[in-house]
Amino acid sequence: MNGIEKNQTLKDVYRLMSELWCSPSETNVTDIKKDAKEVIKKLEYINKEAAILFRKFLEENTISDESYIDLFELDPKCSLYLGSHSYDEPKTCAGAGVSDRNKYMIELRAIYKHFRKIADEKELPDYLPLMIDFLSLTLESKMIQ
Repeated sequence: MNGIEKNQTLKDVYRLMSELWCSPSETNVTDIKKDAKEVIKKLEYINKEAAILFRKFLEENTISDESYIDLFELDPKCSLYLGSHSYDEPKTCAGAGVSDRNKYMIELRAIYKHFRKIADEKELPDYLPLMIDFLSLTLESKMIQ
């Protein structure tokens, strides 16, 4: 497997992971698992342990809409918005414009724009699936070089 094929495989892994972190009602798990079988075969040539772990993750990744909402969305136990783990929410609306999290969001959006990554406008820039999908761009830049 050459470098371009390795990078494409890793890019496919990032794409599948980002799709799996989305709401179950928004994803076609059957198609994802079908695509994943091919990707895992290729991943075994790059990193056998990663392929085993990814396969295990896919086998165990069954979550209902209700559990997903309870865990990640409404008063989340584990937010998929990474900035919420690092920055405190502003206490007032006036504080939102000058908060550290706001600066973080602006910087993330600028990074996406710089790399011509069009962020999903209905999601904040620190949404985990969006950030995982963005990782695939690092592999694209390696393929170009």
